[in-house]
Amino acid sequence: GICGSDIHQLDDNWNKATFPLVPGHEIIGKVVAVGAGVDKVVVGDRVGIGPQRGSCMQCAECNASLEQCCPGITKTYAGPNKDKGGFAKYIRYNARWVFIIPPSLPSDAAAPLLCAGITTYHPLKRHCKPGMKVGIVGVGGLGHVAIQFAKAMGCEVTAI
Repeated sequence: GICGSDIHQLDDNWNKATFPLVPGHEIIGKVVAVGAGVDKVVVGDRVGIGPQRGSCMQCAECNASLEQCCPGITKTYAGPNKDKGGFAKYIRYNARWVFIIPPSLPSDAAAPLLCAGITTYHPLKRHCKPGMKVGIVGVGGLGHVAIQFAKAMGCEVTAI
């Protein structure tokens, strides 16, 4: 599928798009080659790639394992190098940002977890404890995922 963020990028709604642009940041595919020294994935693995391509690995956020908050983060296809997104035939990626998808998880269920999933999971994991009351505003693409995560974390969930 296509995420709303892909459409915003194609329409340059955030004034950050670089063209030509190949969108797609909820990527599921098979590894077709690996570079020297890569042992996290092997050819044939089914993997997922989200909206981030890399980080500086030197700032306070990166040193605290919060690379997604790095001020120097690079995006899958919105970067200065005109990188291609998941709708390209192939994409080259640093293995650090590639995640093996379990065989029991269908690709169409895994893909949204790479964007809406982490967007909602991170703040819930950071701030919520079992038994807390959690309000989710909106039950769309992000909201329905947040409801499921909050419930699985043992929270009392109210959605509006």
